[in-house]
Amino acid sequence: MEDIEKKESKRFFPGDSTNVVPLMRDVFTIPTSSRKRPKLIGSFCKECEEHFFPKTGSKATCYYPSCPRSTTEVMFGEKGKLLSANVTRVSMDSTQERVSAVIMLDEGIRINSHLIDWEGFRYLLIPDTPVELVLEKLNEDENGNSVVNYAYKLVTGNKKPRYDIPEVPVKRGRGRPRKHPIVELPEGAEAPVKRGRGRPRKHPIVELPEGAEAPVKRGRGRPRKHPIVELPEGAEAPVKRGRGRPRKHPIVELPEGAEAPVKRGRGRPRKHPVSELPEGAETPVKRGRGRPRKK
Repeated sequence: MEDIEKKESKRFFPGDSTNVVPLMRDVFTIPTSSRKRPKLIGSFCKECEEHFFPKTGSKATCYYPSCPRSTTEVMFGEKGKLLSANVTRVSMDSTQERVSAVIMLDEGIRINSHLIDWEGFRYLLIPDTPVELVLEKLNEDENGNSVVNYAYKLVTGNKKPRYDIPEVPVKRGRGRPRKHPIVELPEGAEAPVKRGRGRPRKHPIVELPEGAEAPVKRGRGRPRKHPIVELPEGAEAPVKRGRGRPRKHPIVELPEGAEAPVKRGRGRPRKHPVSELPEGAETPVKRGRGRPRKK
C-alpha cells in the first residue's frame, strides 16, 4: 500500500525542460508553455466529415475508396471517454501493472492508448469515465534530451484515491470438495481407523483357534448337478454323451464288398421320373406355367 502512495507520477509538464524530444514525429504536439495542452496530429476529410489518426499525409486521399477528396491536417484529441480498460503486468516476474485502454475522442474516433497515474483509481476504470491527453516522460537520450510520448489520464475531479485493494480469492483445488472437513484432533488422541474402499463384508472375518482347519471356500458359479464320482481301479470311464440330439437311426456297419445304399436327396421326390430319350429324338416342348390360352 505504501509503495502505491509514494509512487512518482510519470506525467511531463510543458515548460519543465527546454530540451524535449518526441518519441514519434508528426504524431502529437509538445506545448512550450504549461498553459497550453498537447494535441494529437491527425487528418480530416471534408467530404466524409471523418477524422483519422495518425495523419494520412499532406497529399494523401481519404481512407474510403469511394471518396476522391484529399485530407487536411488537423489537431484534436484533448478529451474523450473510456470505452474499455485492461490491467496487465509488465512482465511475468514483476508485480508492476499497466493499463491499456480504448478511448472514444470527442471528435468521434476510437484510438488505443495507455493510461498513467491511475493507481488508486482502479474503481474508475469503467466505460464513460472522462480522460484527458497528457505527456509522459520516458527517459533521456544520449544528448540529455527528455524523451516524451503521449498518454491519457483519468479525470478524477474531487474523487479521492482508494487503496483498499480486495483480497484475491483462494483458488479452488482440483476435484470434488471434501464431504466432511478435516478435523484437528487434540493432543494425545488417536486418529480413527480409516474405512477402506468398497462395500463392507457381509460376514466379518473370524479368527480360527489354533489347530483348526479353515473351511473349504466355495468356488464361483452354480454347483454341479451330479457330483464327480471316483471310479475304482481298472474301471473304464463311461463314454461321454456328445452334444445335440441323438441319431434317430444308428449307423450300421456294412459287410465287406457291400455297396452303400443311395442316400435320398432332400425335398419331395419327383411325380414323373426323368426318362432317358433315344438317340436322335427331340426333347418335348415344356409346357409353360398357367392355363393355356383359349382359341
